[in-house]
Amino acid sequence: MLEPLYGVGIGEDGPVAQPRIVTRLGRSDVVVFAPHGGDIEPGSSEVADAIAGDDLTYYEFAGNDPTGNRMLHVPSTAFDEPTLLALLAVAERAVAVHGARGRDPIAWVGGRDVQGRDRVIECLRDAGFTARVADGALAGTDTRNIVNRTATKGGVQLELTWALRERFFDGDVHARRRAGPSATLLRFSDAVRLAVR
Repeated sequence: MLEPLYGVGIGEDGPVAQPRIVTRLGRSDVVVFAPHGGDIEPGSSEVADAIAGDDLTYYEFAGNDPTGNRMLHVPSTAFDEPTLLALLAVAERAVAVHGARGRDPIAWVGGRDVQGRDRVIECLRDAGFTARVADGALAGTDTRNIVNRTATKGGVQLELTWALRERFFDGDVHARRRAGPSATLLRFSDAVRLAVR
């Protein structure tokens, strides 16, 4: 298989794994986005949407191919989809929502916006969540990382463990579209909104 160009891979039987791109313009200079949404990193789209609400700009790059979506997982340092780049170019702040592995319900918070990162951690902890500074592969500090491509050259990256995402959807991340957000997700999104608005 040839490498994908934003999800349009060419296999032996033709194109596979078409992405869905959704945007909703807000009334502020904050962009909240899920670059690995849909079934690429399950639950990340719904979390980003809850954080964005009606007033922050929302962007989703989603994979919903029942045969698999791994080929749509463009690394954050290589993600340069034009619609998102245009939104970020005029944004003062950005929050990227990702899914991470983990059996403990933890929000790993990174990105080059250190002040924003620390404020998100503080607000999440105040709301009763375990939030820690991300390091290593989850740190999100590379200047090429899509979250850091804002007008201010920095953003906040949330890496949410599977165990935390399960709590957002009453224990079943895969049923998230049917179940809707839990009170836990609403408390989480309110905390992040408080930090970035």
